[in-house]
Amino acid sequence: VNGNRTGGSIVLTSQKGTIAATSTLSATGVFVGGTIQALAGNGVSVAGNVSTASSSGLGGSVGIFALGAAGISLPGSVTATGLTRGGSVALVSEGSIAAGAGADARATGTGSTGGSVYISSGSAAAMVMTVNVAGTTQGQAVLMSNGTINGATTNSTGANVGVFPRVSTQAGVLSAGNLVAGNNYLFTVGP
Repeated sequence: VNGNRTGGSIVLTSQKGTIAATSTLSATGVFVGGTIQALAGNGVSVAGNVSTASSSGLGGSVGIFALGAAGISLPGSVTATGLTRGGSVALVSEGSIAAGAGADARATGTGSTGGSVYISSGSAAAMVMTVNVAGTTQGQAVLMSNGTINGATTNSTGANVGVFPRVSTQAGVLSAGNLVAGNNYLFTVGP
């Protein structure tokens, strides 16, 4: 669903099943990237690339959510890049997340601002994930997992990127002792 000026929208849902796209998902635009959303009760897999890129303006948004243990499998690239501003990528799963080429929400132009990436896996499996939120002004990225992330076992923050592996074993990170049912929480990532 590519557009001459603005990318279109792709919405995929499966209440109890799995979403399995056998090719590329693309909602690119010249001035504004489009939107790709997938929500499955079990797992999501896309055989090809996922892109909401913009060649001359704002990157689009990618949101993939798998509520079941089957997880997310994306062997291709996931891009929400833009010339002036990077877009956003959110990958959230109860199960594992595998994105072969990582998540790219960078901005490529002079004076640009990088986008945002949020990745959260409930699986204890090791996660290997690269992210790119570069721009003249760097964007933000948060990676959370119940397993290791790129081999890391402890939290690390800096340069607008926070990595939080093994969240269920880390003291003070989203533990029952510091989260109260019914309350709203705001998470802010900063330098």
